[in-house]
Amino acid sequence: MAGDVTPIPDKVSDAFIVGCDPQVHIRIVEDHGNLFVKMTSLDNNGDIGDLDAVFFNFTDPSIVGSIHAWMPDGTGAEFVDDGINSLSDGTELRGDYDARIEFSDTDSGVEGNVDKTCFTLWCDDRPLTIEDFDLESFAMVVDTESSAGNVLTHNADADAQHEMYDFKYGDWHPDGNGGWEFVGGDEVDEDPASRSFTVLGDVNVEVTMLELDNGDMQVDLEVLGDTGQIGDLRGFFFALNDDTLADDIDVVGDDVTRSKFDDDKVDKLGRDVKLPKDIKDFFGKFDGGVEIGSKGLEEGHHDDDDDDDEDGYDDIRFTSFTLSHDSEALTHEDFEGQPVVINIDSVGEEGGDRDDDAVIMGAVSWEEDCDPQYVLGEVEEEEDDVEFIEDADDDDDDGWDFSFWLF
Repeated sequence: MAGDVTPIPDKVSDAFIVGCDPQVHIRIVEDHGNLFVKMTSLDNNGDIGDLDAVFFNFTDPSIVGSIHAWMPDGTGAEFVDDGINSLSDGTELRGDYDARIEFSDTDSGVEGNVDKTCFTLWCDDRPLTIEDFDLESFAMVVDTESSAGNVLTHNADADAQHEMYDFKYGDWHPDGNGGWEFVGGDEVDEDPASRSFTVLGDVNVEVTMLELDNGDMQVDLEVLGDTGQIGDLRGFFFALNDDTLADDIDVVGDDVTRSKFDDDKVDKLGRDVKLPKDIKDFFGKFDGGVEIGSKGLEEGHHDDDDDDDEDGYDDIRFTSFTLSHDSEALTHEDFEGQPVVINIDSVGEEGGDRDDDAVIMGAVSWEEDCDPQYVLGEVEEEEDDVEFIEDADDDDDDGWDFSFWLF
C-alpha cells in the first residue's frame, strides 16, 4: 500500500486542491527556511493531468527578485512582480503572476508527461514561510499537448486530504488511530436516462429530462423557491438540434392546456404564454411550446388560502409532461445545447402578494459548472450585458422588462 500522507512531523505544512476535472493536489512544507512544494495529479476519474506549468503570487513583492528555485523536472522559472501572464510560448492566462515554473520530462518546454513533480524555493534575503505564498493565487496549467490545455485554480470546496486519500487508498482511508475505515459505497449511480439542469432568474426552475424506454421524453419542471420568490408555471418553449423532428411531436400531461410544435415557428400559445419580443428577435422562433395550466393567482391575490380552484385560478409549482415522436426516439442529444424559455405567473414571496410575472431563459446543459478551471488561452474580457427590454411600441407589449447575460 502507498506511503503515509500525513503531515511531516515538526514541520509546518498546508495542502489544497486546484481544478475540478482533473484535479491536482498541491502540498507546501516549510523546510529550514525553504519552501518545498509537491504537486500530484489525481486520476480518480481517469483524467491524468499532464503538469505543464504552475503560476503563483507572493504576499511580499519585495522578495520576488531574490527568489531561487531547485526543480528536478523544471525546464524554466521566472520571477517578476506582477509581470507574468503567459507560458513561455506566449499563451496567456487570466491575470498577472509573480512566478512561473514550467515542467517536462524532456529537455525543454512543457513536452512529455509529468503527473507528479516538486520544487524548492529559497530567498537570499530571509527565510521563507508558507505565509509568503498567496495560496489562492496558485494556477496549474495541464494537458497542453493532448488538448487546448486547462488552467486549474484554487478549489476552495475540495477537501485536500480526502481527495489524496481517495487517490492513494480508494474506498479505505486511514482512521487516524493506526487503522482503516471504509468510506466507499455511499455514492448512488446516477440514472443515465435522467438528466437535470436549472434555469436561473427571479424564480429558479429545475428541469429534468428523462428518456423513457419507449422512446418518449418525460419533462419535469419544478419551482425551487431558493431565490426567496415562487411562481406559477405557465409555459415551456424549447428548440431542437434537428428542427424537422418538431413536425411529428405530441405531448401528454395532466397540466397541459395547449401546445404547438412546428419547425422554427413557435412563439406564442394563446394571449398569456409567449416569447418576449427581444428574445424572438435575437433567437428567432422556437420549435415547440407547451402551455401549463391557466392564468395564475388573481392580481393582488394573497396566497394564504386554498380556494384557487374554486376561483378559477391555479398555482402550479411542479408539473410533468411527456413528449413523443411519431417515428423517432427522443434523446437528450436532441435538446442539448439549445435554449429553453419558461413563462411564470404570480411571482412573489411565499405567503405574500404575488403580482409579478417572469420569463426566464437558459440552455440545456448537463455539464456542471467548474469555477476553479478554465481553458488555457481564454482570457477574460469585459463582457457586455445583453439586455432585452420589451418594446413599448410593440403590439404584443406585455409590460415585461427582461434581461440576462449571454456568454
